Amino acid sequence: MRKSGTDYTTWSIDELRKEAKVIEKTIKLKETNERKHVLAELKAVARRSGYSLEEFLALELGTPAQSAAAQNSLKQKTKKSFTKKRAPAKIKYRSPINAQDTWTGRGRKPKWVANFLEHGGTLEEIAV
Repeated sequence: MRKSGTDYTTWSIDELRKEAKVIEKTIKLKETNERKHVLAELKAVARRSGYSLEEFLALELGTPAQSAAAQNSLKQKTKKSFTKKRAPAKIKYRSPINAQDTWTGRGRKPKWVANFLEHGGTLEEIAV
């Protein structure tokens, strides 16, 4: 697949060697650019999946220790991606005796709430 109609048979050996060097440099440059492009695409695919390319490469190419570490990292990321992070619950009730005693209304009633209710108090009275 020749692009030009250049007749190399008329060229001297020195001219052919110089041209070969230029062609070799051009080939190396194009290969380097292609590798960079492919690497960028692979990193983007890994990033979209929530991982790093290095983790996948360690699984495939790394030593057994690196591979185990990468697998653990992938497992942790997978677990994390399925668990929702909750915001801390807001305080709904505060003790009238000690302002540092608070309760969000979740879980078991603290002793101070149970005591307050036993002595005739209501949750509305201690609501924040």
